[in-house]
Amino acid sequence: MRFTLKQLEVFLAVAREENVSAAADRLSMSQSAVSEALKNLESQFDIVLFDRLGR
Repeated sequence: MRFTLKQLEVFLAVAREENVSAAADRLSMSQSAVSEALKNLESQFDIVLFDRLGR
């Protein structure tokens, strides 16, 4: 299994910011693109990387 540099960058930004929207701003990406990258990474390794909390 392999991951892309972009997926790793997204993962690290979300981990640092502790917020998907803030990570998206930091990476100049949309929130949905960041969420999709995380979803793809999680499904690739069949693991949940972050707990998702509702509003």
